[in-house]
Amino acid sequence: MTSPTTMPTALDRDPDRPLLGQWAVVTGASRGIGRGIAGSLHAAGANLVLAARGIDALTDAKRALDAGAVNHQTTLTIETDTADPRSVEHLFARVASELPRLNIVIANAGSGHLTPFLDLELDDWERTLALNLTGTFLCCQLGARLMLEAPGITATPMAVEDNPDLFVDRIRDVPIGRAGTPTDVADAVTYLCHPAAAFITGATLNVDGGESLW
Repeated sequence: MTSPTTMPTALDRDPDRPLLGQWAVVTGASRGIGRGIAGSLHAAGANLVLAARGIDALTDAKRALDAGAVNHQTTLTIETDTADPRSVEHLFARVASELPRLNIVIANAGSGHLTPFLDLELDDWERTLALNLTGTFLCCQLGARLMLEAPGITATPMAVEDNPDLFVDRIRDVPIGRAGTPTDVADAVTYLCHPAAAFITGATLNVDGGESLW
């Protein structure tokens, strides 16, 4: 894997597409927050590697991005199960061999079960740990750059469908009175990848409508 390129100076930047020429890997990119992040990075000019388990959904996401591509932007898809270490290793092996460089890694893939504690199954618990902890660790270890995001309750299909009643209850705890959207998180991620945020690293940006204040 080659080293990231030198960040452009203020005079070199295209204010409309500040990530032109950069390569970003986004895991969990086929739907929800991940697809929103991929779209936001793409709009800022980045080339993308979309990684997720469902190849059909990945293909659909790529098709939508390619329709709006400019300046020879490239989007690749790599079917990846982030909960499987061998699958993550395969992802970054392909990145190392097929990309000219890697500038940004967004370890977005994750899941959560809006299930009461006493009802949570062990298989669900172990799958969540493998995906949210081990998978993120491996992406951080193998990737070139990772900017941390901490989204609050976000209206993704998985969150709403998993337990609609509990989802509504959690919204009541959000000070601004609504759930976040994938766009809320995607915009914050794009800012962190922007040259203007080049001196921000190792920090957690809470995108949660003030929920963490409680």
